[in-house]
Amino acid sequence: MNRRIKIDHTLWPEMGHLSQELKKARAAAGLTLDQAGVAVGVPGDYIDSLEGGYNNPSIQFLCAYARVLKIPAGNLLPNQLLSPIRTREGQALQ
Repeated sequence: MNRRIKIDHTLWPEMGHLSQELKKARAAAGLTLDQAGVAVGVPGDYIDSLEGGYNNPSIQFLCAYARVLKIPAGNLLPNQLLSPIRTREGQALQ
């Protein structure tokens, strides 16, 4: 039996955001799970597992998927991941 374990979004809220953004972007593109999967070269079930929060996609996949959806890959990521990295004192690193 293949048991799926959901990523704990209370520990990793960014993954909850990513799951929601993947689903929203696919719907906005007018693609079904299977259509999106074929376009990016993965099974529709994999897309479903990402949207459901059961898998953690690679950066390579996110870039390829964003191209399929015709959006910038950064649109899929939460803003705090795109913000500058800060020191303990709160200063942005260059």
